[in-house]
Amino acid sequence: MPQIEKMVTMPQPNNLAQLFTADSVEQLQQALQKWENCLGQLTTEQIWWRGHPEGNSIGNLALHICGNLRQWIQAGLNGQPDQRDRPREFSCQRGGGAAEILKHLSSEISACEFVLKDLQESDLVKHYTIQGFTVNGLQAVNHTVTHFVGHTHQVITLTRFQLGSSYQFAWSADDGSETLPI
Repeated sequence: MPQIEKMVTMPQPNNLAQLFTADSVEQLQQALQKWENCLGQLTTEQIWWRGHPEGNSIGNLALHICGNLRQWIQAGLNGQPDQRDRPREFSCQRGGGAAEILKHLSSEISACEFVLKDLQESDLVKHYTIQGFTVNGLQAVNHTVTHFVGHTHQVITLTRFQLGSSYQFAWSADDGSETLPI
């Protein structure tokens, strides 16, 4: 599976708002790389496997994350129409394979990055109503990023559960990376 490259070049942070949004973008990109690592090891059947009937598949989590990114960043902070169908995110039983899911996730993250790179301090302290909650911009971004990272760790767990000892790690302490891993 081809590696996903960073979608947006963030400006060098010179104030707290830029530092926060640059870090948020970095976390989204790191999470996407972990999704890429997991999905690259799974079949379409494994991506849509549910551990029990009420559980979520990795495919469901991908739909859910895309819906959340659109609703909280693109619609919530950028004023785009909110057309989220949250129940469908969890009821879907079957969908695309790894390449299609990664393309969809990459597209949503890229769209969010374009919003995030232009946020100013005034946008981060401004209040928004998103999904029925009144939050400031900083809370909206923080919620979205931590939500994505949390579900990313679920994807890793589901992948490792299915693959057992054949799971391939994407990171090691001695890989030379200077980026703080999520």
